[in-house]
Amino acid sequence: MSTNDRRMDIMTLCSTEEPVSLDYHVADSPLPRDASIRRTGSSRKQNLDAVANISTVKFSLQKRSRRLSNSERGKLYRWRRKNYVQTLEEQVEQLKQEVDQLYLSSSSRNQRAVAWSLPRQPMGSSFASVVNEYFSLFRYGVPVAEQNDIKAVPQDQLLLLSRQVGFLNGLMHPDVVFGDSHGVHELLDQWRKYSLYHAGLIYEIKSLQIMATDPNFVVVAPATLYVRFTRRTVEKIFPHVLWNEAFVQRLIGKEFAYPVRNTFYFGDDNKIHRYDTYVDFVATFMSVLGNIEDSMIMMENALIRQESMIGDLLEEPHSFKAEMQGVELAPLVQMVDTDCHRSNKGPKLTPIELLLHS
Repeated sequence: MSTNDRRMDIMTLCSTEEPVSLDYHVADSPLPRDASIRRTGSSRKQNLDAVANISTVKFSLQKRSRRLSNSERGKLYRWRRKNYVQTLEEQVEQLKQEVDQLYLSSSSRNQRAVAWSLPRQPMGSSFASVVNEYFSLFRYGVPVAEQNDIKAVPQDQLLLLSRQVGFLNGLMHPDVVFGDSHGVHELLDQWRKYSLYHAGLIYEIKSLQIMATDPNFVVVAPATLYVRFTRRTVEKIFPHVLWNEAFVQRLIGKEFAYPVRNTFYFGDDNKIHRYDTYVDFVATFMSVLGNIEDSMIMMENALIRQESMIGDLLEEPHSFKAEMQGVELAPLVQMVDTDCHRSNKGPKLTPIELLLHS
């Protein structure tokens, strides 16, 4: 080889005009990456700049690739919403299972309570049967005699009244606590008033729940009292609205369904020692009359005592006109506890005595 050819080869190897092609040779070379390659300082700088440019381009492309189209964003939104809904459904299903388990556990406890053998059973029946019999006997109230005319009362009604009185005398303690008073007589007197002051009375039990307390039992019995208003209803229980004849006419003939909560407390002798009852008058009045104002008017001075007991009017109500004229009036309504201090140690009440109280 001539001297000129050798010079050309050396110049070609040392030339810096095509660093990239040299770089590609290195990339395609079978030599290891750490093989020594002679490069000039200028070549290294250009290669670093090229790598930086390539990295910038790749970053830009990656950034652009993260910008989703409307269609892709819609798909992503639907996917996320689907997952959210699915998670909620799973949580709801889990809660349902927990509720079912709690319900089964509660039902099991109630069944154990009901199935608990009773050491003493009044009159050969369970406590639930006693309460059921009470509602069966008093489903339509008690027979009443208009103006103490006993002859006008049918024979079958007299027999029913005799059974009712016998049931209470036999299965209730003589000093049974009822409302703010005591004694079987007070309970019978309340039944007489409810039956006499309303039309179409029906008393329906909804369910029974027996609770075992140490050492006695308590029976809770929700019920509904169906009645129809008459003029006597207004006169005897709501006399404070008699001045408003238009309002009275709205009430007459109306049918009311009062929710009632009954609680019977049994004693060691298997008799009922306490009987609590609560009638939800306000909710029923709002449902039938349609507004809270009329409901409050009905209850404001009604002759209804504690524990939903009907009281007695001692004074005639004053006219509404006198009240509007600024006259200072005495209380419109006063209550009296009928026979609150009556001794229950004497003879038991008979059906005839009950009718004569009518």
